[in-house]
Amino acid sequence: MSTQSDGLLENVPVVQGGIYGAVAFVVGYLVSFLLLETDLEFDSDGIAELASENAFEAAGMLFFNTHFVDIEVNVIGLDTTTTMFAQAETGLPEFVYHIVPILVLIVAGYLVGRGALGASASIEDGVKVGATIVVGYLPLAATSAYVFAVNGSFGSAEPETATAILLAGLIFPLVFGAIGGIISSK
Repeated sequence: MSTQSDGLLENVPVVQGGIYGAVAFVVGYLVSFLLLETDLEFDSDGIAELASENAFEAAGMLFFNTHFVDIEVNVIGLDTTTTMFAQAETGLPEFVYHIVPILVLIVAGYLVGRGALGASASIEDGVKVGATIVVGYLPLAATSAYVFAVNGSFGSAEPETATAILLAGLIFPLVFGAIGGIISSK
């Protein structure tokens, strides 16, 4: 196991956390994509219609919305922020979409902890180990904020970059990865 040894970060599996964090981001995105594609009542209006020109970006913006990241929209010179949920009707409860990244991150933190923690692990050890998933999740969130941008004939839409990085890339994996790590320490 590759670990970092430096006081506070002693025996923290940074490489494994990075791998599980990256996998968690991809799995969360794919589940959001599948939910979007299978939600037969998803009604495209406004931003959803703009995004529906490309399902890849639409699912990406939806995935950021599940982290409570708004979408910046520019339609014919009018700038605003919104969410896919505010602009479209869904057949599934909004809660179903929002629980995806939370569960995926908790599982990722748990798996890192399960592989790195011994039987005598403390809650603090669980927090440190589970939070390492931020190493893989943050770069993908930051990059995806640009990748999931949409430019259509009558406007553009993209996740709010700063919020995508801070909330989706940093806070979500730190908090929910740590919770998974705590669970694995029991």
